[in-house]
Amino acid sequence: ALSRSARSCMEASCESAVAEDQRAVGSSPLPQQWCRLSELDGLRRNLLWRSRTRDFLELDELLGAFAERSLPAFSDDEARLFGEILDQRNQELLRWLSSRAPPPPELLENKVFVKLLRYVNSDHPALTA
Repeated sequence: ALSRSARSCMEASCESAVAEDQRAVGSSPLPQQWCRLSELDGLRRNLLWRSRTRDFLELDELLGAFAERSLPAFSDDEARLFGEILDQRNQELLRWLSSRAPPPPELLENKVFVKLLRYVNSDHPALTA
């Protein structure tokens, strides 16, 4: 379970990200659902925490923003698949997401990884194959 201070920190992070995106797109509503930590179950809170605290700034931003937008709508199976992505090593994950190395074929069978690739770059080479 997350401590009260960790929970507050994550809620503030979500609210701050929402405010930033709303400023970026104007007053129009965001097209995707955003997280509200109080509405997430333990599994999804854990996944959000893991995605925001990778000790790799680029991945913290990419994975954290993706998780904030996607976790509330994920089924339990999709949440498990996202956990498998988070189990990957940071260096390899960044190489795959940035197109510097092709992702392993078994990871391309993970539908959440494919969603993440589309989120990061809709023109990713792995998506055209």
